[in-house]
Amino acid sequence: MISDRLRQIRIGAGLSQIAMAKALNVTQGAISQWERGTVVPDIITLLRIATMFAVALDDLLEEERRQLPGNELSQSVLPDSLVKSAVFGGQEASDAQFNEVRMYARWILDRDRETQKGP
Repeated sequence: MISDRLRQIRIGAGLSQIAMAKALNVTQGAISQWERGTVVPDIITLLRIATMFAVALDDLLEEERRQLPGNELSQSVLPDSLVKSAVFGGQEASDAQFNEVRMYARWILDRDRETQKGP
């Protein structure tokens, strides 16, 4: 679950909930709720967490992906409407624009994975 993965990444980085909350400009209570699984961070926060810990968003969602039929990320995890709202600030976006954002995000994740592997 995302909650377990968030806790694992935070502890692996040697951060307390308070330190992580400060870095993300949220409350310690929010971190606690995420790690208990009572609340799921929104997509923008998930992207900030992934960036903060230099992990791919896919890595945060790994457990959810394993539980889905066909092992693919589906709308039950991140609805397109939520992502569109977060990325385009609630403004109307065409499917072509949204797909372009997806391709760019995939490029960034792939680039960062290659960078982390090193030479």
